[in-house]
Amino acid sequence: MSQIFPEWTNRLTLIGAVAGAVIPALAVGGIWYFGSPRYTDVGYQPHQPIAYSHKLHAGEMGMDCRYC
Repeated sequence: MSQIFPEWTNRLTLIGAVAGAVIPALAVGGIWYFGSPRYTDVGYQPHQPIAYSHKLHAGEMGMDCRYC
């Protein structure tokens, strides 16, 4: 019996399986990295050249911590 599809189409299943595993893994890895605290600078505290009291500025003066 003759083949319906050319012989090279036999590799499409393998290519599809590999792509079906690699592409979601790359997507999950990218979301994991770009959403990580390391990438988004969560907890970043810039160097303060002048030491000041948080108690004075945020407590007594009532300044918002985001402005320091």
